[in-house]
Amino acid sequence: MKKRNLILLVIGISLLFSILVTLQLNWSRQIVKSLYYGEAKYLTSAIKQLFHNDETEASENLELKINPDDLKVLSRHRDRAYLNNFISASEKEYVPVIINDTTYGKIRLKGNLNDHRIKNEWSYKVNLQKNHFVFGCEEFCLLKPERRGFVSEYFMHKIMKHLGFIGLHYNFINLILNDAPTRVYAIEEGFTDVLLTKNGKSIAPIIKFDDDKYLEALKRDKIKISPANVKIVCLNKKGKSEADILEAKTLLSDFCFHKKSASEVFNIEKLGLYFAVMDLLGNTHSIIWKNQRFYFEKTTKRLEPIAYDGNEHDNIQSTLYGHWQRKKYPLASHDWINNFFQDPLFLQAYFNGLKKLSSPQYLEVFLNKNTSDFQTLTRVARTDKRNYLFYDYKYIVNRDFIASFLLKTDINKRN
Repeated sequence: MKKRNLILLVIGISLLFSILVTLQLNWSRQIVKSLYYGEAKYLTSAIKQLFHNDETEASENLELKINPDDLKVLSRHRDRAYLNNFISASEKEYVPVIINDTTYGKIRLKGNLNDHRIKNEWSYKVNLQKNHFVFGCEEFCLLKPERRGFVSEYFMHKIMKHLGFIGLHYNFINLILNDAPTRVYAIEEGFTDVLLTKNGKSIAPIIKFDDDKYLEALKRDKIKISPANVKIVCLNKKGKSEADILEAKTLLSDFCFHKKSASEVFNIEKLGLYFAVMDLLGNTHSIIWKNQRFYFEKTTKRLEPIAYDGNEHDNIQSTLYGHWQRKKYPLASHDWINNFFQDPLFLQAYFNGLKKLSSPQYLEVFLNKNTSDFQTLTRVARTDKRNYLFYDYKYIVNRDFIASFLLKTDINKRN
């Protein structure tokens, strides 16, 4: 009898596993994870989405008109970049574009790596003429939703704005290129003065590290190139004083060369909270130095981080502080992360951020307020990737992990 029951159990488990594999692993993986983490509530949610696999078209259309000869120029650049596995400066050539028949601008290829140039699903950067806007943006990128982790990117910008940070406009649209069949794309706002105004900020420089050195390092298979060796550029240079731009660049450069501490360069409270949010999201991609964007606060003479390129979020097995202690820096150069955590004022701000985000009900209030938007975008995403599932329970799991981490960490000895 026992042997018979054991055989039936093995058959049942095998059958369940086969069903999960057949259902495509985006769902089955999340269901298994919810079982692993003991989150019955979110297991129910995942199963409910499994049997209500509804799809919804994006509510907005974006029609691009590119002259056939100009489209050939982009195609040549795409083929060359694809062959070399990287995009070079010469392949970032702009050509004219007309948007929705009334708005004029210029367009080029975007994306350092070849995942932005798969088949005909290219990524683009669009700059509009002065006083021309699309969805409130004068500059934006168009990418397949998968390039930004589908709904995860929307979640990141939403929670950043909720916490008082600058947040980009990010949404899904139906893209129509020269009357070709509609495709779902993500629209991501650029770093302009319009972005600052919409977020209640005074007009000032936004800076970043130049990508060229990073690409050179990738070509040599040396991922951990130091940002200290990389040029710093201003993304909204037009109309800014050279003195302000230089001051912003010098601050970041001094941090990279260990001339100034994190608290002497950055808005330290926001920087600490920013790192804490990345723990909550399970997002290490945004803290890679090449993905960092900083707004220069002219009154305080400090830099404020702007979240960008979060990619797909996941459950964490360690906080960023834990990675730093073990010298295991996820997707980032060691000196970049080390510079932050060596500053006691940053550590205090970071732990304050973790405490805030792990407090009871804080995350649930945010999730409940925005659940409808997440569900709508999930349905739109499914028109691009069948069976796509956005599972918000991972943020609850990460929140609980952070809370447990704080209980086990001696705050007086953490330095």
